[in-house]
Amino acid sequence: MAPRTHIAVIGGGISGLSTAWYLAKAAPPTVTVTLLEATKRTGGWLHSDRVKDPIQDHHGGSLLLEYGPRSLRPQGASGLNTLELVKDLKLESRLEPILKTSPAAMNRFIYSRNKLHMLPNTLAGALSHPLILPKLPRASLDLIRGGSGREDESIQEFVTRRFGKAFSDDLISAMVHGIYAGDASKLSLRSTFGILYQLEKDFGSVILGMLMGGSGSAETAWDRILKEKILHDAPDLKDFIDKTSIYSFKDGIEELAKAMEHALIQTLVP
Repeated sequence: MAPRTHIAVIGGGISGLSTAWYLAKAAPPTVTVTLLEATKRTGGWLHSDRVKDPIQDHHGGSLLLEYGPRSLRPQGASGLNTLELVKDLKLESRLEPILKTSPAAMNRFIYSRNKLHMLPNTLAGALSHPLILPKLPRASLDLIRGGSGREDESIQEFVTRRFGKAFSDDLISAMVHGIYAGDASKLSLRSTFGILYQLEKDFGSVILGMLMGGSGSAETAWDRILKEKILHDAPDLKDFIDKTSIYSFKDGIEELAKAMEHALIQTLVP
């Protein structure tokens, strides 16, 4: 009999859950997988809460609050991989897609200086926007600064270096909080906005790279192989990706973590 192997996954956030999930799927019977989590719940930053709507309470209304990330994007290899996971967990009926034609997908807002601002959708709008216009002289230095040669840095360090501290603090920090529920000074640029890293590397300037039609694609050969395999096995996902800007679940992003926890219990617990 082959010797048994015991693998411990430390942390029950989305990284730990997904690691344990794929280990449990791929590991032979001689491998035991244990997930360790110090708190009373799994999911980490994925934390959703549905509460009564004080205005519509008598009609049974409710509000969905997200304490962490509020949506997922279907594009790219990682987006496809997540959708494949959604199918494996049989969560398709729980999906809440936001179509690319929806006002929610086309309009973005940011709260700054005690006021809600709608962010521009066009270059002309950006050049005249009250939050962006004062920052343009400093941001234009991106055209002449050249690359740094650094392999990686935080999002905040990169944006401050290329576009200025005000641009980073007023705009990018808020965007990063909304997407990752994380700190722009701690998150890796290459892991989150690899397109910006690649544009600087290829053109010496993010703005120049965009004007010259650079894709800034950080997609690897393995990413392309993975995408082709997933679409071959689940061709219906292509239509969902083509139509969808972002998506969540009926009871929030935490549904994904709860479904993974339930599936792991069914798989790992004797």
